[in-house]
This record gives sequence, C-alpha cells and structure tokens, in this order.
Amino acid sequence: MASLFEQLRNSLQAFGARSPRASGATPLPPDLPFAPQSGPGPVPPGPHPPVSPPGNGTPPPTGGTQPTPPGGGNPPPTSPNAPDVQTTEGIDPTLRELMRTDSYTQILSERSATYLRPNYAPIPVNFDLHYRLCNYFLDHTNYSAALEEINLALHLNNRSDPALMRKCLVLVSLKQYADASAVVDQLTAEDPARQANPDIAGNIGRIHRELWEQSSEQDTQELQQAIDAYKAAMDGDASSYYAGVNWAELMVAMDKHHGSGPENLKLYAAAHFILVLPRCLAAQQHGDNSFWLYTTLGETALGLNGQDKDPRGAVEHAKAEYRQAATRPHSRREWLSAMGGLQRIITYLGYPADIMQTITSYDSLNAS
Repeated sequence: MASLFEQLRNSLQAFGARSPRASGATPLPPDLPFAPQSGPGPVPPGPHPPVSPPGNGTPPPTGGTQPTPPGGGNPPPTSPNAPDVQTTEGIDPTLRELMRTDSYTQILSERSATYLRPNYAPIPVNFDLHYRLCNYFLDHTNYSAALEEINLALHLNNRSDPALMRKCLVLVSLKQYADASAVVDQLTAEDPARQANPDIAGNIGRIHRELWEQSSEQDTQELQQAIDAYKAAMDGDASSYYAGVNWAELMVAMDKHHGSGPENLKLYAAAHFILVLPRCLAAQQHGDNSFWLYTTLGETALGLNGQDKDPRGAVEHAKAEYRQAATRPHSRREWLSAMGGLQRIITYLGYPADIMQTITSYDSLNAS
C-alpha cells in the first residue's frame, strides 16, 4: 500500500496543485485521506516577495550611501598611522576574483593586509563587496568575519534592509539573541506588520526556537513565539514552504512536549505537514528546483508518514528527496541547517535512532 506521502503527492499532482500565489490560498483536493479544519490565514492583497532561505538572501541594492554609521554619531576615528583609503585601490576586483575561485585563505589574508589591518581602524571599501563577503563567510560558517563585513556595509548604508536582515542572521548564528532582536526591532520600528515578512519572521522564529532549546525545551512561551513567527510568515506568503515546514516541525514539538500522547502525536504531525506539501508541489510546478525544496519534501515525507507501523516507506521517500537536494547548489551552512531540521523531526516523532544515518549515508550526501 502506498504511503500517505505518496498518496497525497499523487492526488495533488492529479488535482493540479495550482499556485498558492495565484489563487490566494493553498489548494487541497476534496479526496484527501483527511482534511484539516483550518489552514493558513488569508493572504493580504498586494505583491508578496518570495521567501529567501538562509544563505540565498536578497541581492543588495546598488548606489547611495549613508555617511552616518549605525547608531548615529560620527564615523569611527582612524589612527594617525592608519593606511589612507587609497591603499585599498584594487582590493575590490582582487577579492571578487578570490571569491569566484573560492580562495578562502587568500581572502582572509587580503582583508588583513588592506582594510582590516590589525591595530588600525577598519576602512569601508564598497557596500556591495562587503555584503557579498558577508554572504561568503556565512556560507563558510565564519560568523565573526561575516559580522565584520556586514558592519562595514552598514557603515556605508545603514538603512539597507537586506544588510540589516543579513546582520540579524549573522547575530543569530553567533547566538547573540538580544542583539539580533534589536535588529529586528530596527527593521520593524516604522511598520510592525513587517514581522510577517518571511525573511524577518524566519529570524524571529529561529531566535525563539533556539531560546526554547536552550531552556532544555521547557520554556513553552519561547516555543509558542517561534510557532507564531513561522505562522505569520506562512500567512504573509502562501508560497512559503520553508516557513511552513518550520511551523509544522514546531507544532509537532509542542504536541510532544506540552500536549498529546505518543499515539495522537503522529496523527497530528500528519495534519500539520499536510499543509506543507501543496506549497512544495506548487513551487515545483513553477520551476523551483532548489536545495531547500527537496530538503523540505524530505522532512515532509517523514512528518506525513510517522504513523506508519513500518517506517521504511517514509525513510525511502525522504532518502530520495535528500539525494536530490545534495545535487543542488548549497553551502556548508545550508547543509548543516537542513540536517538540524531533519534531526529534529526524527527525534520529535520517535523514529529509530539510526534513521538519520540511513538517510544521509550514501556518497552523494557525504560529499556535501
């Protein structure tokens, strides 16, 4: 007998899985094995930017600078012996070429020899360069260097939303949650409704999820705030499967730690993850072939099939999706993030301990 994941996928594909963005709601065919009583709320009118999972980001704006550094005041003073800004001439194309060839050690050396010399004040060079270097160091999980670069970018333009959102992500990665929350406050000060922006909401959700984890998974308020943030992202963008899978995952955590018993847990998990699959298939029909799409499908297979007496079907489906994900472009940080989500759903649903290794044991995954 086909697994629930397979039945739903076939049913949705036959139904047509219309784009949530076009219809304003996630379509569900009437013949599903069971249907949830309520789904994500209505989508507000107007354009909805696609969610950018960590690591992809929004291209930085070009042109225009703000002379005042973040927090106000004058630019930081330079040492009398600091190199003149002209000494950075040529560093922009040099570093861009080194990034293109992924010359990590040489990039660190060039930075230290020019605009980040020890014992001298940093010299901002170019907004776009610092933004791209921040992303480069994020992908290589060098969060301290990423923070240095995004601060230099913000010194040149302290009102850039993409740069502020990147800084928030870096601070969360460094587990500096209070500072990350302050950046969120800065981003939403003029318009609190922006907390539903998928990029901003994703950072809010991660902050509260990690604070909940640090409480030995006891602080229900932190968990609820994480759930609310991801739900806001789902409601703000009906195509956001990335927000959806995080929401479903944490709903399972809430059910496990503070709600239903083990028998109902897996049924409830399927009811949560059933809202994620149509988003994935609609995105796939519209050309999404990304790393995050396939990792979301893999986790969704486990979430939907957790109630099966024999977990092998769910594991095989998940394995196939993660195999596809491994062939798509992704960074080390993105891979580690996806593996964290996989480990969480395995733990929450009580899959056998060796399932993680079973799913990720073949060469195409280990190569990542």
